[in-house]
Amino acid sequence: MLGLAVSAQAKTVHVQVGPNNAPIFSPASVTINVGDTVEWDWVGNNHTVTSGGCCSFNGLFDLGTKGTSPPTGQNAGFAASHTFTQPGSFPYFCRVHGSNFGMTGSVTVLTPDYSISIPASTVTAFPTQTATFTGLLTTQSGYNSQVSLSCVQPSTTTQIPCTPNPANVIPSPGGTAFSVSLDSGLSAGNSQFQVHAVGSDGTKHDSQVLTLKVVSLDFSGLSSNITIGPSATSGADALTVTGSNGFSGAVTLSCGNLPANTTCSFSPSNVAQITPTTPSVNVSLRITTAQTPGGVYQGASAVSVIAGTPGAPDLTKNFTLTVPDYTLAVANPLITVFPGSGGTFNAILTSLGGFSGSIAITCGTSDATVQCAPSASPIGLGGANGTPRNFSVTFTTTAGTQAKDYTANIQASDGNGLNHTIAATIRVVDIDIRVSPSVPSPINVAQGNPTAPAAMIVSALGNWSPTITLSCSGPAITAGASCVFSPGPTLTPGPNGSMQVSLVILTKNAPTGQSAVTVTASAPLMPPQTFGVQVAPSGRLVFRDLTSSTNSVESHSTEIHSGDTVRWDWSPAFYPDHHSTTSGNCTSFVCPGNGIWDSEIYYPPHTYSA
Repeated sequence: MLGLAVSAQAKTVHVQVGPNNAPIFSPASVTINVGDTVEWDWVGNNHTVTSGGCCSFNGLFDLGTKGTSPPTGQNAGFAASHTFTQPGSFPYFCRVHGSNFGMTGSVTVLTPDYSISIPASTVTAFPTQTATFTGLLTTQSGYNSQVSLSCVQPSTTTQIPCTPNPANVIPSPGGTAFSVSLDSGLSAGNSQFQVHAVGSDGTKHDSQVLTLKVVSLDFSGLSSNITIGPSATSGADALTVTGSNGFSGAVTLSCGNLPANTTCSFSPSNVAQITPTTPSVNVSLRITTAQTPGGVYQGASAVSVIAGTPGAPDLTKNFTLTVPDYTLAVANPLITVFPGSGGTFNAILTSLGGFSGSIAITCGTSDATVQCAPSASPIGLGGANGTPRNFSVTFTTTAGTQAKDYTANIQASDGNGLNHTIAATIRVVDIDIRVSPSVPSPINVAQGNPTAPAAMIVSALGNWSPTITLSCSGPAITAGASCVFSPGPTLTPGPNGSMQVSLVILTKNAPTGQSAVTVTASAPLMPPQTFGVQVAPSGRLVFRDLTSSTNSVESHSTEIHSGDTVRWDWSPAFYPDHHSTTSGNCTSFVCPGNGIWDSEIYYPPHTYSA
């Protein structure tokens, strides 16, 4: 804020000379400010206005004098004035009537000054807040100089840190507003000071003694760690809410950064009323969880208790919330099988928040033809550094299990009400092919001619989208006959979908007579994949399954699905000797092939797929 210097408006005061033909001045005494003017108006005759004590002229002003020996003065209708530029008391007299009749007067010119006033001498603040005092600088006797403000210790000139706003002020007749701000510090207590004002003309004034009263609130008794189960209520933490240096007010308590499904409560109330007669109030804190995720909530995740009161910054204190629990997870929660097959769910138990205990594992389904069971139960788990525990859940189906999805409910329980369940899915799927009842059996056809179209329905059973391949087999097919499927030998009917297929058999040179033809529908559970196998890696006489082994672990078997491909690799980086891969079993170093595949013998580099 900038100060604007404005000179006080000068005024003129009138004094009558010889009113009612009396030897007087009226008024005889006047008081003015520096810069004001006094004008004397003659209403009587033969008078002067001469400065000085009666009756000696001091040379400052001599108005209306016509002659001095004998003294004569002006008459009614005359007027004269004088402007006073210095403070002081200025007597004057009439040369004609002063000594004889005591015709004297005086002008008092006041000294310019200002006053400082701050209505509120005490301001209350909380630690770390800024306290502000407001006041006025008021002109007296036309004072119009700039005044600089600062803060000092009482009755001294020792300055203390404060922020005047503005720092330089020009007083005004109605009072120019200013403020002084001080930091309250970090602790409760009282500090005193004065606002020190210094005018540019050297005029100094101090305010009354001002008091900055710093009050505070606090609470104690909060535990550094509260441990509670995922669905429970903690014991009471006894808190004491206190006020310092005369603090009085309502303190509201609350909790911050609570985990999901967690609440806190205060008893008898979350509002503590602090008064001068009740400077402390006891309150109990309880934490309630309702399926709160387990873990240790600390650091950035720590829970806080917050105490707040109007006009004050919130007071926050943190504590660690420990929720002992464990998790149950299944890495492969969906397994697809054909009726009569089974599978294995790979599961893991993990301790949270230092949980320690014995976990019972169970598994069940709603269908008698689908059974499941854990590999181990109970499973010991826990400790602050507890290692996760892996286990498996196997299931079986029967040939009569219907093709649909089944839920395997895998449940873990610590025996004290801390249970976790995962619903894994057993997806049983199948395919079906049915010949239309309208197709005759046997189908009669002349040798070399095609048969009449035979209608069939091919279906995907269950929640899957297989690629179904149709083929024919039998003596006639071996002898040269072939099958033609329409719309084609490869079908994609979709989940629980069906497609109509027409079959025509081209008899060609098949021998006459009755021959059984078998139509086969097949579909892999998974899309075809290629699996790699190294032949004699690094000179070792083994096969290494690249899918399931590492450089330090050898696997002599490779698991694949129908329709998959295995590629054997003789790499130059491996042992440079000749090898083969041939299907069959070896017994006592006798290894007859069974004719399914035979790569024959090769040196590296070479690859063979089957």
